[in-house]
Amino acid sequence: IFNDALEVTLEDKYDLLFFANGIEKRYTNKTEKSIGTINCNSLLDIEEDIAQVVIQSLYVNKMIEVKQKVEETGELKIANKSKQVVEGKLLYYDIVNKDVSKGKATIELCNYLNIDPLKAMAIGDSLNDIDMLDAVGYKVAVANASDDVKQKADIITLSNQENGVATILNELYNQK
Repeated sequence: IFNDALEVTLEDKYDLLFFANGIEKRYTNKTEKSIGTINCNSLLDIEEDIAQVVIQSLYVNKMIEVKQKVEETGELKIANKSKQVVEGKLLYYDIVNKDVSKGKATIELCNYLNIDPLKAMAIGDSLNDIDMLDAVGYKVAVANASDDVKQKADIITLSNQENGVATILNELYNQK
């Protein structure tokens, strides 16, 4: 369903770049690809199930059209997007199945590990981290997180560039 539902957004008229994460491999239509990424022209060329697609464009109007197409599918959602929308700056949407969230994954992981989610900690920086923070008892945001994430957080640590995750983990480890 993901492949079929999203293909309409990747028609030539949109001229979008994409990275698609399958269960086993990563795919792109970019000409320069990273190691381990398979080049393909269309999502329909991918034979495995796709878990996530990140699309990119320099054109705001194209991205607005794509957002409408994604919403129309009823099967997909935009889990994350560019923080600032500026014409001429590369914009992105992180698109997933409508039922996928970091919060659900966090609950599943806690259940698998037999950990009470209220005793677990999550660290976030983007909008797609909010439901993960809502799922746990200890909510941490890095200093460069979006304002929405910071409002959810109990603690704000240093930024990603300042090793905020390592800092908070070291502080917790040294408290024991």
